[in-house]
Amino acid sequence: MKPIYQRIIAILLLCLPGIAGIYGWTEIREVIFYSAAGEGFGWLRFLWGLLLLIGSLYIIGGFIFYRDKKNNRISPKFLTPEERAERERQKQDPNYKKPEFLDKV
Repeated sequence: MKPIYQRIIAILLLCLPGIAGIYGWTEIREVIFYSAAGEGFGWLRFLWGLLLLIGSLYIIGGFIFYRDKKNNRISPKFLTPEERAERERQKQDPNYKKPEFLDKV
């Protein structure tokens, strides 16, 4: 089991993009509501909120994808041909040792 402080740091690092995404969503919502109330449409605030929202979704989605790829939980169509061949070899021979070039995956 990993030390508890590593898990706490990982959770805190995932909270930062989540907070940025929430702030981006709030900015987008406020711009739309203010424009509906008769004020001008704030393009700069809208684009800033959109950038924050999309960036945070990209970071959190990438983290989840990497974790699932590491635990062999993703579909083979998302793997490279080398990784697909490696997965097939693992299915055929349970005693097969993983090559070193795939240790980073």
